[in-house]
Amino acid sequence: MQNPTTSEYARGALYGLAAVIIWASFIVVSRLGVKTSLTPWDIAAIRFSVAGSLLLPYVMSKGRP
Repeated sequence: MQNPTTSEYARGALYGLAAVIIWASFIVVSRLGVKTSLTPWDIAAIRFSVAGSLLLPYVMSKGRP
């Protein structure tokens, strides 16, 4: 088994940081929905539109199976 390079460590750290930011932002949006007049449909739309826009470049580069 080969040892991971520095760029692989950096990429892994970046992916981990992105996961933390995504989960934390979902908690913030949920809290915002409780304090304001956002409906569950609004929160779901925000969540899936952000996730879709983040994954769109990956899907476009890899294509559909």
